[in-house]
Amino acid sequence: MPYLIFIVIAFVYCLPFIFIYEYRGAFKFFPWTPGQPFMVNITGWGIIAMAVFLLWMTHKGFKPFWSFGGISSDYTDSKKGVIREMDFSGARINGKPLLDVTVVYAGNKKVFTSIPSSFHFSFKPGDQVIVRHLPGDLMKADLDVDASIKLKNGEYVDNAEESEGESAFFYVQSVEDKESDDGKECIVTGRVNGGEFDGRQASFSAVVTDVQRVRLNEGKILPVTTQWTSSGLQVNVLSFE
Repeated sequence: MPYLIFIVIAFVYCLPFIFIYEYRGAFKFFPWTPGQPFMVNITGWGIIAMAVFLLWMTHKGFKPFWSFGGISSDYTDSKKGVIREMDFSGARINGKPLLDVTVVYAGNKKVFTSIPSSFHFSFKPGDQVIVRHLPGDLMKADLDVDASIKLKNGEYVDNAEESEGESAFFYVQSVEDKESDDGKECIVTGRVNGGEFDGRQASFSAVVTDVQRVRLNEGKILPVTTQWTSSGLQVNVLSFE
């Protein structure tokens, strides 16, 4: 497989030089020479544009190979998150498919790409994982597969922060509408999935728009954070979408 990758990359990067050789006289009039035909003046710019495009396409196409399994050393902070979805991306490495994993963490939702397919056998939606991110920027982040496996096995040294409660999911079992001056208020009852309060029944009130209320039905899965307060288990909805 590596030799095939090398051949493809070499071919792609040689294309601009082939064009330059074929039109080696084009740069004689670069960037623009008055009096020369339009096609003569534009050829040099066309070669540069094609080279940039090919470089970008190569970077995009081979990104899974150089990002596979690696986490930037700049991502020194970590958060606990909860898996919302897992789907096969269509990309492959050594014949094995890669995953796109959607994780909710610290009030954010992000799809992590190029995750090894073996992750699918160890985790499922609702499981906790570790997300490492750039200090001060939660969206510049990677899913730490090794740390997540340790967390699942009870071997992880718990230094990951949990902002405003622990990330989890809430499976809606019933919704009761109430009159409210603030808008359409409802009491939502269901079960917490994931985190410290996994399996606990809970209820919370929420003011929603008409569109959100239409979508808020039995069986709906909501990303939430949970924390214990003096009044009991508190559930905070991150998104009604």
